[in-house]
Amino acid sequence: MKKIYLRRYLWVVLIAVGLCSCVDPYEFDFEKDGKHLVVEGFLNDNQAAPDTIQIYYSNYSNEFAQILDADVVKASIIVEETKQEIPLKILASGRLIPFPDFKLNPNYAYRLAFELKTGDKYQSTPEKINTTPPILNVKKQFNLQSVLSNDGKTYTSATELYVDFQDDPTANNFYLWRYTHYEKLAFCKTCNNSVLDYKTQSCVTAPRGLNKAYYDYPCESACYAILHNSKVMIQDDRASQGKLIKDKLVAQIPFYNDYGCLVNLEQISVSLEVYKFYQLVRQLTQGTGGLADTPPSAIVGNIQNVSNPDEKVVGYFGVANVQKYSFWIDRSDAVGPMALILGHSIVEEPSNPPTRPPSAGCVPSANRTPIQPKGWQQ
Repeated sequence: MKKIYLRRYLWVVLIAVGLCSCVDPYEFDFEKDGKHLVVEGFLNDNQAAPDTIQIYYSNYSNEFAQILDADVVKASIIVEETKQEIPLKILASGRLIPFPDFKLNPNYAYRLAFELKTGDKYQSTPEKINTTPPILNVKKQFNLQSVLSNDGKTYTSATELYVDFQDDPTANNFYLWRYTHYEKLAFCKTCNNSVLDYKTQSCVTAPRGLNKAYYDYPCESACYAILHNSKVMIQDDRASQGKLIKDKLVAQIPFYNDYGCLVNLEQISVSLEVYKFYQLVRQLTQGTGGLADTPPSAIVGNIQNVSNPDEKVVGYFGVANVQKYSFWIDRSDAVGPMALILGHSIVEEPSNPPTRPPSAGCVPSANRTPIQPKGWQQ
């Protein structure tokens, strides 16, 4: 259980965007330190699709993080130059989001500030937006040996995505790529040592004769998995200052199905400090046999407890200009064995008409949606 959680715990670090060099790195002994406040997310300049900022507790000894729902009593953005304090809307599960009329000024720097019901007050170091060049073109290539397994012994196939973009010749730039990947699901529920009750959609005790370790149940209606990149994709432009950058590998999409999938790419120009952090994360987590085998390491954050400076807060707040590109992968060139989107081979409950096996509903979550993604082609 601990190794599973450490993998997900460090992923919080991977998807964060902002940090500042003036914050000292510190060491975590995950087993001894246990519970830590985690902040992740950033402000972007897209009023129609703002990112949310999440605040929660991480606990290495548990498989799941403890979400802060009502623990956040106040949250705001502070404009560094004007000292203006702009309230943030507090959503469920401790998520923060700007109000619809909020608009970033590229000439200003911004801090995140929030208070917990414990009375502790937190604040980030200031972050300023960097202009990001648009993605000019995307091309795909299927590779049978694209992704190295966690044990470092085998490779799995994937569709690799490469981008072209024009680097800004007037400044040194550092780039970060991430993506959201949608796959259509055929099975929506797994019951371990049990079977699915259609009415309650819960797993119940299996009758005699149904003794498999688990059963998978087909989706009752259309359902889409929401996946994200698990590798750090960054680039320093100093070797290609001001040039047209071509064929930069930014995504490796596993071969889950014969039919196509949708990938929404995001290209972000980040500061030198952010780049250095992601470079360190990449060194620690890629090529070591996986995150579970990574030893405790220096973690840099830009969130501080104003009330108690000795508290170690994990995570980052950043400000970003995000360039997006939606790409449909038709998988016409995909061959070989498929990856397991549920993490295991499908085992269906034996058919027993007219009611068995039942189908499962598509329950909306951060990792699943019944709504067809914009740009879906099937």
